[in-house]
Amino acid sequence: VKESASELLVESVQDTAKSIQILPKDLLDDMGISTFRDLFRTQPGITLGTGEGGNAFGDRVFVRGFDARNDVYIDGVRDPGVSSREMFATQQIEILKGPSSTFGGRGTTGGAISLISKQPKAYDVTSVETTIGTQDTKRVTIDTTKIINDEISVRLNLMGHDGGVAGRDHTYNKRFGAALALLYKPSDTLRINADYYHLNTDYMPDWGFAWDAANSAPINVRKENFYGLKYRDFGKTFSDVYTLNV
Repeated sequence: VKESASELLVESVQDTAKSIQILPKDLLDDMGISTFRDLFRTQPGITLGTGEGGNAFGDRVFVRGFDARNDVYIDGVRDPGVSSREMFATQQIEILKGPSSTFGGRGTTGGAISLISKQPKAYDVTSVETTIGTQDTKRVTIDTTKIINDEISVRLNLMGHDGGVAGRDHTYNKRFGAALALLYKPSDTLRINADYYHLNTDYMPDWGFAWDAANSAPINVRKENFYGLKYRDFGKTFSDVYTLNV
């Protein structure tokens, strides 16, 4: 990827005096990662908060050691909610590392994360992807673009996911998502983008293993053991996001 999707970065990535990491759709597909948290476990310079100290759960990220939960952007608009995000409606991800106030405003000390949503393509196309795996994992995604006329086009993404965590007791993860994007282009100089994003999740987190601090190693117990309370430690989230860009 040679150019950022952001209009605030006017030069090519190569000629921008900044550390910018861009993850295009093809790479996201190759990685086979479906959630924001799992993706950012693999990225250097980024760590994840897990709710300690009364902090909210959800996708709380730290970029170069600085809290960036308010430095996540969707199509250039700040998304301050600490929610659980899915990748089914994401076209590209751009990670800016280091102070980024020229891109995201004051407070972006460690960096900023920019998500580019899927917008209507220039032609009619439909794709369906299915995943079947261990631990009763099942996932289906549908992505379709329809050209209504020379001025209007729409894109619909649907996702259903159900599965557990391989080798772990009592964990599960159920998700459903829908994203509808509308493009209205009445002239060459005016574009109106309107989209709606919905996601609801129902999951039991995997709380990991008991730790032997004296020997700096996991305690030698059955690896499938679940360390949590089933009636208390579940997670249920939902998001409804409406965006209008002119």
